[in-house]
Amino acid sequence: MPAVFYLYAGGRKAVQSQERLLPMMGWVDRVPMPLVRIIGVLDAAGLILPPLTGIAPRLAIAAATRSTSPAARPPARPRRGCG
Repeated sequence: MPAVFYLYAGGRKAVQSQERLLPMMGWVDRVPMPLVRIIGVLDAAGLILPPLTGIAPRLAIAAATRSTSPAARPPARPRRGCG
């Protein structure tokens, strides 16, 4: 599922206007739009190119299947203290 998100978010950055992106990505008003578009293309290419070229394909698979976001991790169990 994260792969779909990366492709979706990258596609949006590559084609949508700054006004449409601003509510979701507050940083786009401080960065030139050509750079935002390049970032969008690189987001999508980062999942597609490694397996096609054979360069670090495991990293693309890891990015496509796992999320490193703290929000995506299960909550930690509370520790039971001694005493």
